[in-house]
Amino acid sequence: MGERGWKIRTRPESIPVEVLFYAPTSSDAAGFQDSALMNHKSKSKKLNESNADTLVPLLRFPAFREAEEWANVLLNEIAIPVLDRVVKGETYPVISFSTEHGLVQQDESFGNKASGETLKRYFKVERDDFVFNEGASTGTICGSIKRLSKFSDGMVSPVYKCFRFNSNEVPAFWEYYFESQLFRVQLSSLIDKDLRGGRFNLSIRRLLSARLWRPCVAEQKVIAGFFTDLDKLLSAQVRKISVLRTERKGLMLQLFPSEGEGRPPLRFPRFRDDGGWKDYLFGDILRITVGREFKSSEHTSAGVRLLQSKSLAARKVQWSESAVYLPVNYEREYPELIVRGGDVVLALSNPLINGELRLARVERDQAISILNQRVGRL
Repeated sequence: MGERGWKIRTRPESIPVEVLFYAPTSSDAAGFQDSALMNHKSKSKKLNESNADTLVPLLRFPAFREAEEWANVLLNEIAIPVLDRVVKGETYPVISFSTEHGLVQQDESFGNKASGETLKRYFKVERDDFVFNEGASTGTICGSIKRLSKFSDGMVSPVYKCFRFNSNEVPAFWEYYFESQLFRVQLSSLIDKDLRGGRFNLSIRRLLSARLWRPCVAEQKVIAGFFTDLDKLLSAQVRKISVLRTERKGLMLQLFPSEGEGRPPLRFPRFRDDGGWKDYLFGDILRITVGREFKSSEHTSAGVRLLQSKSLAARKVQWSESAVYLPVNYEREYPELIVRGGDVVLALSNPLINGELRLARVERDQAISILNQRVGRL
C-alpha cells in the first residue's frame, strides 16, 4: 500500500495500466488500433484530426467520474521547446538517454564525456524537462520520451528534441502518459518513415504538433500520485528480492559442505547429531536421459518444440521466438526423449554460467518438448 493508502491489486487479473489513459473498444482488444483507442464522442474521427473531441478513460478515480472529459489539445499549447544552448564557461553534467534507466549522467552510464567544441551545441535542460529520442533502437518503432527527474539540470546532445511543460501542468503525469500505448499511437501518426542514420526525421516543431488527451490538473495530480506510489512499491519489492537472493546464496554456502568437507557448516537441529554426508557417483543416484541430434531437414515450422542447450539457464528454461520444431509424430517415435512440465533438465555442454549450473525444472503449464543433443533429463 502506497503513501496515500492506495489499494493495489497484484493478481494476474489486475486492470492494465493503460485503462487510466484510454478506453479500447471490444473490436480493438487485440491490437489497440488508433481508430478505436478511445471512447470519444465521434468514434469515426481519427486521433490526429484537429476536430476530434473528448475522451473518457475506461477507469477513473471516484472523485472524477462526473468530472469534465479529457480534452484533445496540441502539445505546443501546453509546452514549449527547450532551445537554450550551453555557452562558453558553463558547466553542466552531460545527460544521456537510456531506454531502461531514463535520463542518466553520461560519465556514469557510458564511461565518457563530451568535450571541446561539441558542448557548445548541447541543449541546457532543467528538472522536469522532457527529452525525445527518436532512435528506432529505443524499443518502440517511433522513439520514446523521458523526463529529467534525477538531476536539477544538465546538458543533452543536439540529436535529441527537448521541451518543457507550462508551470500549471503536472510533469509526473505526462511522464506516465508518454509511456502509454495511447501516446505511441498518436506519435506514430507524425513519424516520417524515411529513416536517416537509424533515426526518424522529426523536428521539434513537428513533435510539438502532436495531439494529446489532457485531463484537468487535479486529475493529473491524482493519476501521477497513484503511479508514483506504485513505482515506490515496485522498487521496494525489487530491493526485498535482492536481499533474499543474497541471503539465499549465503545459505547455500552454509547448508552444503565445502569441497573436501563431509559436513556442512550449518545443519537443521534434527540432523546435527547425524554423521557426515556420503560420497556417491552422480550416475549412482540419478539417471540422465540424453537427447539426440536431429538434422535440419527434420525441422518444421510447427509441431513439437526441440529443447536445445541454448534454451537452458540457471533454474529457468528460456524459450525464444526462433525455437525449432519437429513433426508432431515424433512424440510417438521418441517417447523416451519427451520432456513434460515438472521434468528437470540440464545442459551437458558448458553446464556452468557465471558459476551457476544450467539446470532447471520445466514449468508445469509448458507444452511438451523433445530433448536435443547436449541436453539431458533427470
